[in-house]
Amino acid sequence: MHFYKLFLVAIFIPVLAFADLKSDKNHLKQELESVQKQSVTLTKEIRNKQNEISNLSNELEQLSFQAEQKSKSAKEISEKLNQATDAMIEITRIPKEMALLNPDAKNLTTIEILTSITEQCEALVVEFEKEIADIKSIKSKIARQKGKINQELANLQKKQRTLNAGLVKRQKLYKQVNKDYKKWAVEADEIGKKSKDANELFSKLASITPTKKPRHHSATRKVRKFAKGRLTMPIKGDITKRYTSKHKGIKIRPRKNTTVTAPFDGKVLFAGKFRDYGQMVIIKHDKNYHSVLAGLSDISVAIGQRIFSGEPIGEIRRKELYFELRKKSKPINPNGWFEG
Repeated sequence: MHFYKLFLVAIFIPVLAFADLKSDKNHLKQELESVQKQSVTLTKEIRNKQNEISNLSNELEQLSFQAEQKSKSAKEISEKLNQATDAMIEITRIPKEMALLNPDAKNLTTIEILTSITEQCEALVVEFEKEIADIKSIKSKIARQKGKINQELANLQKKQRTLNAGLVKRQKLYKQVNKDYKKWAVEADEIGKKSKDANELFSKLASITPTKKPRHHSATRKVRKFAKGRLTMPIKGDITKRYTSKHKGIKIRPRKNTTVTAPFDGKVLFAGKFRDYGQMVIIKHDKNYHSVLAGLSDISVAIGQRIFSGEPIGEIRRKELYFELRKKSKPINPNGWFEG
């Protein structure tokens, strides 16, 4: 009987330990997904905040321009007043006999001339006072606008710190959940060094990460179909170069140093430096479609990592981001694939 109990203990302890490990891993996956969703939300908020600050800065520039114009106008009025005052002084100095010799002034007395100039001065004073009042009002608006911008910048910095901390936690959780990430990174680096071009790189990448269909962390999350009109722009900026028969991608100039995000849900196939592309991330969206994002300054994702649309994958501090959309490993025109 004693032997039977020991036998049961020997069987069930490993089973229970395995169950605990599985439970811990599921908990880590759930925590990882929660952090990922928070990073997507924070990135959207940061972009919105950046737009607000940009709009406030534009308004501040307009106010500064108005203040400058008003100051110029006030200066011109002041010069006219000085000229009128000088003219009045000169008139009072002209002898009566000399005034009578002037044909243009034969019908005007000195008092009448002074009266006319005085009226002009009074009108100029009213105009000058109005300009000064306007300048004072505009400067007050400028001060309030600067206060708003400083407040929004403080809020932006706070959100950015929260996002950065979340991204560090995300990568830590990912490494706990996926023990093979180091092996995949080494293999991808070797493939990147040996591949002569992007086409060769694509053909070799499929061998280094699991081929089975990956599951999203949450069973309740619906897997969105990759389709036209569903991609989000990886950065806010202006498209400086579009897709052509010779140029197989698009270039986007960021308005400022900014976070680069995934254009759609997917899995990271490559993350690192590759030839003339510089720092590059390749995301597999489904069995047919991939996106390539190159020219990043920093990369914050790892190979094999599942990411959501709008989730940060890195930062860009360079002039332009290069984006390429591929179908069955071949570049296609991304026009029409982005939202809006």
